[in-house]
Amino acid sequence: MYVDKTEYIYELVRKPCGKYLMCRPRRFGKSLTVSLLESFFNGDRRLFRGLSIDFKECKWKKYPVVHIDFANILTKSLDEESKDLFNTICRIGKKYGIKIECTTSLNAFNELIVKLNKKYGNGVVILVDEYDKSVSDHIEDAECVKSFHSFLDSFYNVILENEKLLRFVYMTGVTRLSGLSILDTLDDITLDASYSCMMGYTQKEFEENFSEYIDRTIHEGAYTFSGENLHFEKEVFLKKFGEMYHGYRFAPGMQQVYNPVSIGKFFNNGGVFANYWFSTGNPSLIFKLLSKSMMTIFDVLDSSMSHFSYDTFDLTTLDNPVVDRDKIYQLLFQSGYLTIGETVQGTNVIPLKFPNEEIGKSFFKHFFNFYVSKNPDVLSTNLRSAASNGDTSTMISILETVLSSVPYGIHMNEEKYYQSLVYVTFVLSGVRISSEEQTNIGRIDGVLEAGKHIYVIEFKLGKSADKAMKQILDRKYTQKFEYSAKMDGITIHRLAINFSYGKDSRNITDWKDEIV
Repeated sequence: MYVDKTEYIYELVRKPCGKYLMCRPRRFGKSLTVSLLESFFNGDRRLFRGLSIDFKECKWKKYPVVHIDFANILTKSLDEESKDLFNTICRIGKKYGIKIECTTSLNAFNELIVKLNKKYGNGVVILVDEYDKSVSDHIEDAECVKSFHSFLDSFYNVILENEKLLRFVYMTGVTRLSGLSILDTLDDITLDASYSCMMGYTQKEFEENFSEYIDRTIHEGAYTFSGENLHFEKEVFLKKFGEMYHGYRFAPGMQQVYNPVSIGKFFNNGGVFANYWFSTGNPSLIFKLLSKSMMTIFDVLDSSMSHFSYDTFDLTTLDNPVVDRDKIYQLLFQSGYLTIGETVQGTNVIPLKFPNEEIGKSFFKHFFNFYVSKNPDVLSTNLRSAASNGDTSTMISILETVLSSVPYGIHMNEEKYYQSLVYVTFVLSGVRISSEEQTNIGRIDGVLEAGKHIYVIEFKLGKSADKAMKQILDRKYTQKFEYSAKMDGITIHRLAINFSYGKDSRNITDWKDEIV
């Protein structure tokens, strides 16, 4: 199946000499787009029969195409990359009947472009896939990153030097590499509203192209990862499916899209709701950076970016002892763990959010696994049961077990750090918890809802549970819940929790629970 995106291809190729950069997270169809462009410039119209571009005014002229895919280039060392690039250039030359005389990758690249243009006389097409891969492969080694960055700058400068010989340039990757000279000459369409839905499926595209798969799943039922069979009406299924996999947005205020790999794998696996896109990557670097920069899950939930931070994103700074938070937010966005949220007119700040449940829940679970050496599934079941039964003592005991499992070296002397670990633990247990909930005279640290119990929670660090309880009482935190709780037969708890960062006890030291 191919969801027709050739309307965007036409917009790219119709200019006399378009030069573009498009960045997207992994598994969004970047390589497929490069293949489409290669087929178009090969003049192979039969592949496009019936698609949008087939009805446009195109000459379908054949051009020489230099297609370099860094996913197939060895990048273990700079010398290895240079040699493999040289061999790739020689193979492309051989395909067009051109023998490369030069012996280095940069000179060979220049020679190939010049000779192709001379032989065909109509301009050369340059397609570079995963242009940033060799840099991102060494992201934890700043010196190595700088070396590869410098080499790529020189390699891509060959394109700049032969600009008059080119018909079209298209480069794609995951991250925007600040400091490459060629980026100043490319039209960066990554955040361009006109191309925001070029990759990924809109809701309309999903429902129209996958209608028979949707109908079959509704008839046969979907499944949880544990094997539970679920049956939905169509409207309910689409809502559930959208909450799980929809939500990526690549330009402020524009439509949201699905990730293609999640949809394909869902139907290919017989309708199993699982974390398909998330499992294709390894986010360990993200959590190392969060820990190194003393950031909590609340910092991620409250993240934002600006166009300036996007333009100046520099991978070489990620090896610093402390990494600027804007850089981490950019990495989360460009890697696909965060996406553009609902923007407010009149501001340059772009709020970020988790795209959907697949990413949000997976991120929380990996966050928990990074900080806590315990199986979250077993703890979650017991914690959910204790909270739902009003068993505060057992609930606190489980939280103490969680905190005692956090390695000594990654504790932070901040209240919000301990608060965030408690928050993540409850989220993974499947109970509803909100943070920093506003009242008329303050903010409640946490409101936990489980069964017929509501816990209004105040956290303190290095103080006392009595002081936390006094704040709950003085600011009347429970007042906003009391009427509805009484009507619904729900028990309200005032729960005061005090943590310690002392060397002998980095955990909960005292707590108090009062029933309203």
